[in-house]
Amino acid sequence: MSEVIEHRVLAKNRRVGPIELEPGKHHRIIIVRPEFHRVEFGCLRYREGSAVALPREANTWRHPLWAVIESIRQLQFSPKRELSIVGHAAPSEPDPEALSADRASGIHAIVTKKRDAWVAIAVRRGSLEDITSYFHYLFEFRGFSCECVTPSSESTPETQASVHAFQSDYNVKFGAKIDVDGVCGEQTLGAVFDTLRQDFEGWLVQEELSDLDVRLSNSASHFGVGARLFKADLMPKPAADDNRRVVDLIAHNPEDLDGDSPSAESLYVESLALIEETTPPLRHAYWAGAVRVWIDPGHDGDEPPSRVLMRLQGEGYQADLSLADATEDARHHLCLTFENVPILPSYDLLLDPHGDGTFHQPLLSDVGWQELRRGAREGVYEPGGGGDPIPPASADNAEEDDELELPPPEEWSHVGVEFGHELY
Repeated sequence: MSEVIEHRVLAKNRRVGPIELEPGKHHRIIIVRPEFHRVEFGCLRYREGSAVALPREANTWRHPLWAVIESIRQLQFSPKRELSIVGHAAPSEPDPEALSADRASGIHAIVTKKRDAWVAIAVRRGSLEDITSYFHYLFEFRGFSCECVTPSSESTPETQASVHAFQSDYNVKFGAKIDVDGVCGEQTLGAVFDTLRQDFEGWLVQEELSDLDVRLSNSASHFGVGARLFKADLMPKPAADDNRRVVDLIAHNPEDLDGDSPSAESLYVESLALIEETTPPLRHAYWAGAVRVWIDPGHDGDEPPSRVLMRLQGEGYQADLSLADATEDARHHLCLTFENVPILPSYDLLLDPHGDGTFHQPLLSDVGWQELRRGAREGVYEPGGGGDPIPPASADNAEEDDELELPPPEEWSHVGVEFGHELY
């Protein structure tokens, strides 16, 4: 038997090109189909007519951004893959083509930090019901006080109270000064965007990813296809309209599109790709738990002055606690617990020795979450980190300082950080 020549041909679409075959030889032609990856179709599902993807009770409080994180994780398995964000709509929805485009653009805006673009979409295609549903999610899973048991598209005393509480919480947590008036206008929608970005960034940190890992298609990273493609071969066949109100996240190799830009036709109609679909785990919140800080002052003197403050801070988070609220453990360490601390790229732990709002001494400086978490497991941090020297007490409180003197942080023997339970 003569030699068999094997040809492997990548079938990027239904138009496989000519293959040159040497006469007088046996040839084996193997058609290889490209592979796409999709997060389970329907994870990013929308309320009718809405282009704002937010957790809501009807979706068992599944956070839509976790589907995006799962897609970004899948990009790590193939360095050539890029992500396309494709919006869809049901035929019964008004202007499905424009609505589907806004759905894709809304996800793109969160991923690419385009605050104004997201706010404009929320004004155009969102509702008070979307927002107050998210506020109740924040109440249930993120330690906010903006409870709203009955979200509504109409302003009610309950929705007004929820918006008011969110505005107050946002000002405290983000160090902001938005109006606290119970009105969900553009200023408050901007605060909602900041909170969503904090959700997204927290998950990136937790999964040891960064914005650099978000590889979007260069030529057409997001677009809408309206309601016209639900008979295409690569589209799931939804049983009801609510399963058509979605954003599809498709990871693909640009070379598999035969040089074409990602489009409805190249992704859904002409492609012969095999679709690998994964179901992301149900995650309600990225992480919001307790951080317990303990201090071993390293001396047997009097109790430290109650006016001493400690501040834990990071981008979009700041909380102050007084040593007056500290408890003492069996090791005679002073313990303070910061509640509802989100995952952030980095943290600072600062000291105000005189309680005058001036935090001079960093106990921990620019510590990343993964590092902080590892240090928490080990149980001990050495103090220090530089910073301005602590100034002497003023004459007004000198006598009190003499009575209750706290050694400077560099003389403390240890500073420890421990984590409380995590919420998912």
